[in-house]
Amino acid sequence: FAAEFLPGLALFLGDVFVYLAQRDASDGTAGPIPQMISDTLDEAVAARTEADPHLIVIGHSLGGDILYDVLTHYRPDVEVDVLVTVGSQVPFFEELKLFHSSRPAIPSTGTPKVARPAAVSHWLNIFDRQDILSYSGRAVFDRIDDFEYSTGASAFGAHTTYFERPSFHRRLNERLHAALGPMP
Repeated sequence: FAAEFLPGLALFLGDVFVYLAQRDASDGTAGPIPQMISDTLDEAVAARTEADPHLIVIGHSLGGDILYDVLTHYRPDVEVDVLVTVGSQVPFFEELKLFHSSRPAIPSTGTPKVARPAAVSHWLNIFDRQDILSYSGRAVFDRIDDFEYSTGASAFGAHTTYFERPSFHRRLNERLHAALGPMP
């Protein structure tokens, strides 16, 4: 069992370490990965139209972590209608205080949970209990909508299976419509 899983886990951990080590340029500005995400967000904002007014951003796994880091530190000005994190480690990374926006004083008696990013109207966090790299966020974040989704895959296959399931797309569509209301 470990033989099929360990190479992927090692690659994932390597990607995490590279991102954390290189997320900032030497002058403290966004490094290449956050800058690329920031530029893409700018393109998406510019592409909004009256017929298509919503900005919905989706991050899977480490992509969700990077999106959160960008939306809370590098680009907190980008107004996002729905942030969707799928099979992501955002709650775990926040517990470890790995984000630029992480505050060691949270949780506390007065602030038991981390606030949802200010410019994010809705946050859908999708996880599979079989996916050992995905986490529920409701214990860590305020105003996050956690949705459990069973991919039907093993603990070693669940992480890469979400987007392969037609039922995942149907349920995500339902959740988006519930968050955004009637769409044009």
